[in-house]
Amino acid sequence: MHFIIDIIGFIVRFIIGLLVDLFIWKKIRNIFFSHEKTVLELQKELSWFREFMNDPRYDHIIFNNYEVKRYLANGNNLDNLYDSEQEKEVFKNLVMKEHKRYVGIGMDKGTS
Repeated sequence: MHFIIDIIGFIVRFIIGLLVDLFIWKKIRNIFFSHEKTVLELQKELSWFREFMNDPRYDHIIFNNYEVKRYLANGNNLDNLYDSEQEKEVFKNLVMKEHKRYVGIGMDKGTS
């Protein structure tokens, strides 16, 4: 009888552990993939953004650059991209500046 209780306890702890792991994984996944989801939404909803993303110089920067990710993580910036021409220009200038910086870093490493 004691053996059966131990088995049941093990199964219950195992199931609870799985549920906790799944919950934690979902939170982690949302943190890491929310930027990609944001970019894909912007591509779908804003034609100027889609055209900007079609430029191979900026595609990598938009998906991978820390400053651009931080900019897009700010809800106010994101909302303004839909409505404000000025904010659109601010975003484009940020991406172009980060691209120039990225290219400049590669040149400093002796690839020129």
